[in-house]
Amino acid sequence: MNTLPPTTSDSLTAAVTTINTPLPVRIGEATLLACLKAEKLEPKWRVHVQAFFDEIDASVIHHLVLDKAVTFEELSRDAQPSGWSRSP
Repeated sequence: MNTLPPTTSDSLTAAVTTINTPLPVRIGEATLLACLKAEKLEPKWRVHVQAFFDEIDASVIHHLVLDKAVTFEELSRDAQPSGWSRSP
């Protein structure tokens, strides 16, 4: 059962659809959120998280924060250049 507000669900669906389009390995909505919240990023999802910041419109990201799916602090940590080399 999906317990996220409709705007969060719509925002996640839009983000995941955009991220997955050019990539051979698909990421799911729950996995994307887990990656954005995680202290350590699994290497296989690094390109997906990078695509989130590179390809997703800021308004979509803002909706995820307003709906409390992620925090600005979590996103800030993930957006740091050192975040791309986080080890498992």
